Amino acid sequence: ALSGQLSVGKAGPLRTIIATHNMYIGFSMSGRRVSLINMSRNALTSLVVTKAVPHVLDISYNQIVGVLSQAGLPCDRRLRELYASGNMISAVGPITSTPPSSCEWHGVFEVLDLSTNELSSDHFSKFFASSSFKRLMLGDNRISGQVALASIPRMDVLDLSENYFFDLQLPAASASQRRAPHHLYLSGVPLSNQQVDSLFTTALSQNPLDVRLARTHLRGNITFSCAGCYTLDLRNNLITGLKFAAVSSPGQLLRLTRLDVSHNLITSMDLSTLGANVSWVNASHNHLSELNVSPTEMKKAKGWHRSDSF
Repeated sequence: ALSGQLSVGKAGPLRTIIATHNMYIGFSMSGRRVSLINMSRNALTSLVVTKAVPHVLDISYNQIVGVLSQAGLPCDRRLRELYASGNMISAVGPITSTPPSSCEWHGVFEVLDLSTNELSSDHFSKFFASSSFKRLMLGDNRISGQVALASIPRMDVLDLSENYFFDLQLPAASASQRRAPHHLYLSGVPLSNQQVDSLFTTALSQNPLDVRLARTHLRGNITFSCAGCYTLDLRNNLITGLKFAAVSSPGQLLRLTRLDVSHNLITSMDLSTLGANVSWVNASHNHLSELNVSPTEMKKAKGWHRSDSF
């Protein structure tokens, strides 16, 4: 394995650098325009990227501790995607500063992955000061307490899974369609049945959504009002019964295409209530003794899959 410090100068037409799975402890680069730098799975504790800012930078699974800005990352609008999962990052420089500095990272990135770090609730709301994000991954951190979805700008993917917040504040109905992410991941977050019901009847009532709610402590009989959902992951809960509320708007159909309810306690299930678009259902590892499948209500019944993933 390569070790020491990787230093890249000016020579040559180099545009992509992939140096994963080595033992580099430092990385220095200047004087070159590079599209992608992948330094994941090394032993980096600091970075110095000065003039040659890449569009995509991956520093996942290294040994970066504390405030990410102290690791020497630049503030430059050419840097659009930053992947920094699997470190020990507790904050991201200017995003958490008060007052904010002239370098506003949250107005720069389109993709920011800080999953599997040590971010806390103190810095959580700062990530939503700008609407530049297309994908924001904050799963598996130390975010707890109250989370206000009303403050979250519109984005494609929002991953808050494996955190511990207990109060999910929802946007007003008039703002819900504008604010709801297309893909919302809340797996591993303790939620009550009432919170999830409110989530679907406000924030998620209209947009076509991919919603992940595995391991969220849902229990008992649940009725979903989820006309806009196209995939729904409810694995590993304590659900005993599941049905979908009738769609209120005339001519409107359930958009649901994929449903995973594996590893629950469901005893009977009526697939005909899932609408005409369902093509994939996983109901393995339940207590099913009764199953109703109506071919006239479903395009395809590809049936029971042993896999527990989409």
